[in-house]
Amino acid sequence: MPDWEEWEDYYNDNYYGTTKPPIIIMPSLRSLEIEWCPRLKALPNYILQNSTLRTLQIHCCNLLEQRYNKERGEDWYKISHISHVVVKRR
Repeated sequence: MPDWEEWEDYYNDNYYGTTKPPIIIMPSLRSLEIEWCPRLKALPNYILQNSTLRTLQIHCCNLLEQRYNKERGEDWYKISHISHVVVKRR
């Protein structure tokens, strides 16, 4: 999916403190592998905050590689709780 730029994030912090429950998408997701999406800018919060996600692999996704890189990625902290993370070029 080389032209995919944005994964819409349905997670909304405004739900807390209201009567509306947060939207739950893929509540049992354990593994996610994303490949060849060089224009994809970020992963949605509902994926990053998923407590069942154990494996995340990102391959050949330049923008995601920069954002979630363990050494210098601005959003590494958002995925650091995931047991097995691979972020690299193939």
